[in-house]
Amino acid sequence: MASDDASDGFRIQRTSTVEQVADALRRRILRGDLPPGTPLREVGLAESMGVARNTVREGIRRLQAERLVDYRIHKGAVVATLTEQDVREIYEIRRYIEFEALKRCDVDDVRLLTALAESMVGLVPRGDAADIVDADMHFHQALVDCLGNSRVSAFFASTLAELRIVLCLAETGDASEWVPLHLDVCRLLRRGDRDQAIEVLADHFRETEDLLAGTLAAVDGR
Repeated sequence: MASDDASDGFRIQRTSTVEQVADALRRRILRGDLPPGTPLREVGLAESMGVARNTVREGIRRLQAERLVDYRIHKGAVVATLTEQDVREIYEIRRYIEFEALKRCDVDDVRLLTALAESMVGLVPRGDAADIVDADMHFHQALVDCLGNSRVSAFFASTLAELRIVLCLAETGDASEWVPLHLDVCRLLRRGDRDQAIEVLADHFRETEDLLAGTLAAVDGR
C-alpha cells in the first residue's frame, strides 16, 4: 500500500560535492585569486579537486546563475567581467535598498552595525585589503538584513558578490580614510539623524562608484 507521507523516498545530503566545488570556486573568485576573465577549465579543475568533470561543470553552472561566471564562445567558462555600466547599475540598486534600510533599522540593528563597524576599523592597522573589503561587505549585508526580507537579502548578497569581482581590480584607497565613515553612520543613526546618515553613505557611494567605473573604463580602453 502506497504511503501518503510526502517525505517518503527523500534523502537530504547536507553538502553535496557540487556545492563544495561551487563554494571553493566562489571563494577564490571573491578573494581575487581568480581574476575577471580567468578561464575555468573543467578538466584541470576536476583533476586538482579530485572530482568528476561533470561535478565541476555543475558547480560552474551554479556560479553562472549567480552571475560570477560567464560562458564565451570558443572559450568556455570564464570568471565574469563587469563593465562600467554594470557598476553604475549595482550602485543604483545599492542606493534603493541600503537607504531604505537606514530609514528602518531599529536600536538592536544599530547596535549590531556599530559592532561590525568597530571590527572593521580594528582591521585597518593590519593592512590586509581583502579582509577589510570582506568586513565592509559584511557590514552592508547586515544593514540590508535589517529590512527583515529574506528575498531582498538574498538578492543583495548576489549583487555584492558581483561587485566584489570588480574590487579585486581596483585600489580602494586609504582604508583609514573611508572605513571610519561606517562608524559615523552608526553615530548618526543612534542620534536619530537618518537623513544625515544617508547623506554620509551617499557621498561614499559616489566616490567608490566613480573609482570602480573609472577603473573598468580604463581596462576596457586598453
